[in-house]
Amino acid sequence: MGIKKHSALIVIDLQEGIVDKVPTEVATPVVNNSLELCGAFERAKLPVFIVNVAGRSKGLTELQQRASQSDQASPETVWGTVIESFSNKPRFKCLTKYSWGAFTNTVLDEQLKQQGITHVYLTGIATSVGVESTARQAFELDYNVVIVEDAIADMDSACHQHSCEKVFPKMSVLMTTKEIL
Repeated sequence: MGIKKHSALIVIDLQEGIVDKVPTEVATPVVNNSLELCGAFERAKLPVFIVNVAGRSKGLTELQQRASQSDQASPETVWGTVIESFSNKPRFKCLTKYSWGAFTNTVLDEQLKQQGITHVYLTGIATSVGVESTARQAFELDYNVVIVEDAIADMDSACHQHSCEKVFPKMSVLMTTKEIL
């Protein structure tokens, strides 16, 4: 299939505090494959969006209650910093989100539409949170969604498997980095 003409790569939450929650043997291929795709999109002069999360939605959840009780450091500190491999790239567009999906309260949709983008390729961590939320939003906004299955991971392997087997086939095409390149 390869990279389509009107495509963009969206790299989700490859940042300190998220990548380090996944075992190294799982995270390393995600980072390496995402970097390889970044290079391919850059060579093709197609947009690359590096998305990080800084904070969280205000809705009440059990995890938020536990986090506030444990007196954790602010997520805006090191936790939200994009890993070095993806920072300081002049052609990449950096985007900070404050919720699970990259389209909520950001300029992502506007920027993609201004550039005539019809296909989005998603990589990142966590499969069942940031990647899935962004995929759902992209699908609902009428983008053709490609999930790069060897460039996504989750802290919970059962959640990763569920997203890949039950959710993604309903809204996207799953491909490997090799198939895309």
